[in-house]
Amino acid sequence: MPTDISIGKAIQRARQAKGLKLRAVSRTVSVATLNAIEHGRMIPSLTVADAIAAGLGLMPGALDVPLLLSIHDDRQRTQLVDRLLARGTGSKTVQHTLRRIMHDTERSPRHRRHAQWLLARLLAQRGSWRRVVILLEHLLGQTPPSCGALRVLILSTLGQAYLHQNQPQRSLKIPYSKQ
Repeated sequence: MPTDISIGKAIQRARQAKGLKLRAVSRTVSVATLNAIEHGRMIPSLTVADAIAAGLGLMPGALDVPLLLSIHDDRQRTQLVDRLLARGTGSKTVQHTLRRIMHDTERSPRHRRHAQWLLARLLAQRGSWRRVVILLEHLLGQTPPSCGALRVLILSTLGQAYLHQNQPQRSLKIPYSKQ
């Protein structure tokens, strides 16, 4: 599945490549829902994306990367990244997709910041603590105090990174608010 297209276009291309009509794919998802997804009026949940993949005869998770590019909900994006990594989807693919989201100027700054935090989390799982610190220190400076929940996640991950780098004194001096 190409990673440079939306979830709707990915579904439409896969369906057309197999010569299937919408009705043939709609085992557990209605034709109206499929049509709305293909035309970009709706973004499927993780469960619906898997049901559509099954209806297309694709492997479970085949639509995950295009879905990651299409999701606008931070919680769903976090769940999907976790699922991609648990499924063994290459972390390079996930990194590339998160970087695309981070640099997509058509996305809101909040979405771009969240993608950057997810990338830092992924790098932390790989043990790239130096890169994690660089990403998160930059992100902390760009995240306004009004984004309290994200700032807590950033601070928590940054504190972990300092501890993994054997710099506990830095984890105690992290400023919560912009100076």
